[in-house]
Amino acid sequence: MDIFCFTIIEMKDFISLPFISKVSKIYGVMSAYAVAYLDEINVNREIITYLNRVDETLEPFDGHFLVHGKKGDVVEGSSPGLCIIIEFPDLVHARNWYLSGAYQEILPLRTNNSEGSVILIDGVPPGYRASDLLRK
Repeated sequence: MDIFCFTIIEMKDFISLPFISKVSKIYGVMSAYAVAYLDEINVNREIITYLNRVDETLEPFDGHFLVHGKKGDVVEGSSPGLCIIIEFPDLVHARNWYLSGAYQEILPLRTNNSEGSVILIDGVPPGYRASDLLRK
């Protein structure tokens, strides 16, 4: 599956995202997520502009918020900050969103006014069990 995803990423200029979505569903590619923990957020005009514009950058990539700006109930360790989780159909969509011109245009509005970490990560397929990790 990794070879398939790499090939699609390299060919993104030639293959449309709707095509990638169909192929991903046929071959069982699972959802992917952009996960961020942000702290030290300076709420100012730039952050407000970012918040007003970020949704329009997600739409072409079928991204939507699952969690946005929530502080979790810490049961182990310490809180890393406010949590943001955005779901995408697959990792190709997540990467293409992050690298898109529309998102890169507004990204400095957030990065210049907050500290934190952002990762893009695959989810697990339906029916996944923790012990499946042992088989890899």
